[in-house]
Amino acid sequence: MNWHKLSALSLGDTLLLAESAAFIMLVRIGLRFLPHRSLQRLNHDHVVSAPPVYARDRGAPGRIAWALGALAPRLPGKNTCLIQALAAHAMLRRRGYPSELRIGVSGKDPAGAIKAHAWVECEGRVVVGDLEDLTAYSVLTAPKPS
Repeated sequence: MNWHKLSALSLGDTLLLAESAAFIMLVRIGLRFLPHRSLQRLNHDHVVSAPPVYARDRGAPGRIAWALGALAPRLPGKNTCLIQALAAHAMLRRRGYPSELRIGVSGKDPAGAIKAHAWVECEGRVVVGDLEDLTAYSVLTAPKPS
């Protein structure tokens, strides 16, 4: 860790990094120990109502992407695209941004495993998980609740 760079950050950026670390760890714990329905309910029930467009920080989605991208490779464990996408989705929704979590598949890799990827879109652009060949992924849709 480069402490000189860290000490040069603004208080807001430092707090955003701390929040990002917390969300990454919470998502990792949740994926490991909670049933899928509980995770889904948590993500949808704890959303702050959207503030008016003029009151939003237009740079927040980009700052969230920066913070998650900076931290994910530096935190212990394998912080996959799914973990980062779930954390970004929760952080954006917490701030009232309409975001869409996307999970897609694209054929098989050379070892025969299905290639999958997760990303988050907010206001028409990919915030977390952008890839050059993202259009090659077929987005999976969740089953409708019965």
